[in-house]
This record gives sequence, structure tokens and C-alpha cells, in this order.
Amino acid sequence: MPVKNISFLNGRKEVLRRYKFTSLPIREQMIINKSIEFFSDPEPCFIHRSAVLKRLLAEIENYFTAVAQGGSNEVRCSAFTEKFGDMINFGEGAESLEFDLER
Repeated sequence: MPVKNISFLNGRKEVLRRYKFTSLPIREQMIINKSIEFFSDPEPCFIHRSAVLKRLLAEIENYFTAVAQGGSNEVRCSAFTEKFGDMINFGEGAESLEFDLER
């Protein structure tokens, strides 16, 4: 199931920020690192950048889909970081991610 939106929540479950899934704030260094890993390209062109982002988003989407199959639509930022490293800039105060799936 495709992920539609992601909300960054604080400890009181208040929405701090909300993003369309395809607009997640993925760190630039992660894009560069993956471009080097996949294409040996430390200065990714548009095509390599797009391919890296598409692959990263597919990995995240698979993870969220598995979480949803377990009956939840929320993931702690610490669990996400444990799985994917420092991929996303959560910003100040974010403790969990809530996602909406298209049905």
C-alpha cells in the first residue's frame, strides 16, 4: 500500500510537521552516500539523485507497510533511526512518525 503522508509528532502526539511522503526531508549527505554506493558518484546528477530518492522511499514505504500490517500507523523516531540511520531530519521535538496509507 502506498504511503500518502507522514506526520512528525511530539511526545504529546501533537503534529509538529506534516509532509507528503515524496517530500520527506531526507538528509543531503544520505543522498550523496547512497549515490556513491550505487553509482560511484559523489556529485549526483539529476538522474542519479532521482534514482537514489526513489530507492530510499521504496525502502521506507516497505517498512511502513510492514508496520501497518502489524496493526499500527506510528513509529518512534528512535526505531526508524535504528533501521535507517540518520536518513531523515526530524527537527526539534519529534518523537514519532505517523503515516497515512492510501487504500
